[in-house]
This record gives sequence, structure tokens and C-alpha cells, in this order.
Amino acid sequence: MGGANLWKVLWDYHKKIENMFTRYSKGHTNLLNLILNEIEVYMAIEEEVVYPGIGNVAGSWVEQSQDQLDLMKELSADIQNLEPGDPAEAKLVRRLEKVFLLHAEREQKSMFGVIKHKGVLEHESYDMARAAFTVRQELVAARGSGSPSTQYFIGLPNSGWTKSLVPGGGW
Repeated sequence: MGGANLWKVLWDYHKKIENMFTRYSKGHTNLLNLILNEIEVYMAIEEEVVYPGIGNVAGSWVEQSQDQLDLMKELSADIQNLEPGDPAEAKLVRRLEKVFLLHAEREQKSMFGVIKHKGVLEHESYDMARAAFTVRQELVAARGSGSPSTQYFIGLPNSGWTKSLVPGGGW
């Protein structure tokens, strides 16, 4: 079946957010809101699409992963509640980065094999990738935000969705 697969969509998000954290640590601190927005989208995809879709084959993993997402939500909220220039920002961002990277590593090592396995989630993976795309588009539309400035835009590698194939699409 053609199109995007769920594991590829998740992997692309992992790499995109990891890249933004790297750039933030190199002094591009104006990426912080974009990082928090992308993590919010990523977490929504996980909670609304991934966990319900794989819960019947990997329930214990979903529980552990949800704990990590809850911690990421707390850290994101703490960062957003800081006053501009607060020295605690860098420490909280590093902690958020560590939690996210640990989550991504565990997901890639544990769940990608389950998602890719023929017969387990073979057809569901495609449907979940489409649902992930829908969740992302809905969140972006709800924010009313257009494309980020091209100077700091870090696009996702093509996960199978392209503007020419999906009306109004493209990551």
C-alpha cells in the first residue's frame, strides 16, 4: 500500500524536533516557541492516534510512554510560564530535550518494530499516518498560524504526503 507509514511520520517528527533542540542549544533561542508547538503537535498525534491504535498490541509500552508525555507536558507548561529572560529557561529546555530524546529512542527501538511488522499493524499503519496528518493540520489551523519564517523553518522529510498529492497538504 502506498503513502506514508506511521513509523516514518513519527521518525520524521523525532528528527525534526531533535534538530530544533540542537539549533536552540547553539544559540537560536528564538526557536523555543516553535519547539514547544511542534512537541504539542507530536504529543497530540501520540495520544490521539498512536496510543489508541497500538494499545491492544503494546499496552504496557503505551502506559510508560504516556508517563513520558505527561512529564513533557509539565515541562512545556513550566517553560511557557517563565518570564522572558528567566535563567531557569535553559535548564528546563535541556530537561525537556532529554525527556523527548529518551522517549524518541525508546519508541524507535521498541515500537517501530511492532508498527513495521507485517500482519500486526500492516494496514493500520497507513490509516494511522493519515490520521496523524489530520491531527497536525487541525492543530495548525486551530492556532491560526501560517508557515513559520523560512529562516527558522525546519521541515519534515517527505513522509509520503506531498502538496501535489494531498489538497492543502504537505508537512
